[in-house]
Amino acid sequence: MIFVTDDNADNAMAAAMLLRMYGWQARTFTDARECLDAALKEPPACVLTDLNMPGMDGIALMEALRANGLEVPVIVMTGATPDSPELRRARELACAVVRKTHEAAELEPAVRRALAQADARRPPDDPNR
Repeated sequence: MIFVTDDNADNAMAAAMLLRMYGWQARTFTDARECLDAALKEPPACVLTDLNMPGMDGIALMEALRANGLEVPVIVMTGATPDSPELRRARELACAVVRKTHEAAELEPAVRRALAQADARRPPDDPNR
């Protein structure tokens, strides 16, 4: 399951539809804290999150996942300018950054890489591998 978090419900649904077209299951959230709560109950294979959201933003979500011991690969979706401090920090924490203007072209390869990284960290006998 891939969790998709964007405060804009239409953007979250569009990203989830793309993921489903590629054969993955996706669950959407419009609030990063709700995504975190769900991840703590049942960790997803990957998280796709918007960078700039009210309340808990994408960076805070990534930090909270790690602080809670969840080594879930995170892909950040953003429309931020390439030299923004937020985007630089997101690149340090996320396994990939996808530009919203190029999301359809960049999303599938980014998710494949993220899921491969997650599989590589799992023990060989893990049923989620």
